[in-house]
Amino acid sequence: MRSVWVLVLALFVVGGCAASVSAKSHGNNAVVASDNVVCEGAIAWTQASGYDGHIVTVRGPIVAARYAGAGQPTYLDVGKAAPAPDRVMIVISAAARKTGFTWAPERVLNGQSVCARGVVRVHQDATELDLTDEGNVFLLSNPAK
Repeated sequence: MRSVWVLVLALFVVGGCAASVSAKSHGNNAVVASDNVVCEGAIAWTQASGYDGHIVTVRGPIVAARYAGAGQPTYLDVGKAAPAPDRVMIVISAAARKTGFTWAPERVLNGQSVCARGVVRVHQDATELDLTDEGNVFLLSNPAK
C-alpha cells in the first residue's frame, strides 16, 4: 500500500512540474500560462476586497497601466480603470520594479488577462494588491477558462 502512495505522490509532483514547464516566454520575458494550473485557487478580481491582509492570487484583465518614471511606483488597474472605486489596483513599488522586474510591467501587461499573487490591502474604499516581482504574475493564454 505504501508503494501505491509513493507512486501517486510522484505522479502528482511530476504532473505539477510539467504544467509549470509548459509556460513560455512572451514579449519581454513575461510568462504566458499555457495551462491554467498556475492560477489554481485564484479568486476573481471582484472578490479581492474580501481578502484584506491576505496573500492571494487574483485573476482578471489589466485595463489600464501607469508608470510616472524612475523612483515612482507602477499602477495596473484590474477589471475597471481609475477612478472606479471597485477596481483592484496592482501596485509595484519603485524598489520592487527595480529589483524584481526585467521588463516594463505597464507595457507588457496592459490589455492582458493575468493571475497576480500578492498581499491585498483595502483602505479608503480602494483595493490594492502589492506585486513584488515578475515571478508572481502570469499572462493567461486562455483567459475565458
